[in-house]
Order: sequence, then structure tokens, then C-alpha cells
Amino acid sequence: MTHSIPAKIVGFLFHPAESFREVKDEDINPTLKYFGAIAFFYALLFTIMTTLELIPLHPIVTAFGVSPEGGLVGALLFVLVLIIVFAMTFIFAFLFGAWLHLFAWLLGGRKGLMQTEKSTFYGLTPLLIIGWIPVIGGIIGGIWSLVLEIIGLKELQGISTVKAAVAVILAIVIAFIIIAALFGAVFMAAVSQGITTQPLV
Repeated sequence: MTHSIPAKIVGFLFHPAESFREVKDEDINPTLKYFGAIAFFYALLFTIMTTLELIPLHPIVTAFGVSPEGGLVGALLFVLVLIIVFAMTFIFAFLFGAWLHLFAWLLGGRKGLMQTEKSTFYGLTPLLIIGWIPVIGGIIGGIWSLVLEIIGLKELQGISTVKAAVAVILAIVIAFIIIAALFGAVFMAAVSQGITTQPLV
């Protein structure tokens, strides 16, 4: 497939089934090049919106102890936030693709991990293109990407639409349950530690 990145974006947004079929035999390098471009676009627009204080700073970024400021420090922090968002977008996509592949495999997908990763990288197109827009961007982009993930898994793993949908839903729901349980355990441990350190009256 020799389409340009803008042409690929339009294809995956409006003709996803055909676009996924066209990249079925594509190696990983064009896929990573494409995802890198849209991930950088998302990170740049997200960082600009954060700097303008139109949207809150990403929780992952605040975990690094950075926040927008003016002057030279602000410029350096802008670059730092941009790098963190860009890197975490790549890491999240790769990890979710690997996690999703587990469920795709259990439901009959035998085309290999790379095909599931491609369905994830390309499926995230709507979220990365409009996800930086305040309020509606993340919601619309997230739902749109969810649909693309199902289509991509169906086309690239050769499984039915129902099985693809079940794989995507299970991957998201179980991941959410695990993350919620971990946060709950950490919260309870922190509360318990706070109680035990209180001086007795």
C-alpha cells in the first residue's frame, strides 16, 4: 500500500473495512510511520490545548510533576509534556494491542500478533485525530475508534464481527476491572496506613 498518510487517515475514517483489507499484507514499518504521525499530531494539539488551559493536564503527565508555566520554563515544559504524551500514546497502543490479541486468539484469531497490533494502531485514528477537542473529542473519537477496532480485528484476524466485538469489549472491560481493583487496593492501603499512623487519644 503506497497511499499517503492523509489518504490513509481519510480511508480509515470513512472507509475502514476497505482500508484494513489494503494493509493486511503491509509490514510493520509503514504502520509505525503512520501511527507516529497521528500520535505526534494528537500530542501536539493536546499539549497546545493544555497550555492554553482549555483542557486539564493529562493525569499521566501530572504524575511526572510538571505543569504549564510562562517564559523559558514554560517552553521547556511544553516540550516535556509533548514528549510524554507522544511516548505514552505509543506505549498504550502497543500494550493494548498485545492485551487485545489475547482475547482475539481465544476467539479464533490465528493471524498473529502483528495483525492485532495493526488493527489497534489504525483503529485509534479517530481518537487521535479529534480526541484533543475539549469534551466531545474524546467521547466521539473513543466510540469511533471502538468501532474501527472491531472492524480491524474482523478484517485482519479473519474472525466474525460478533467475535471481534466480544474480543474488544472483553479486553476493555477486564482491563478496566483490573485497573479499578488495583487503584482500590492502593487507596485502601493508603487509608489503612493513615489510620494506623494516627496518634491514639
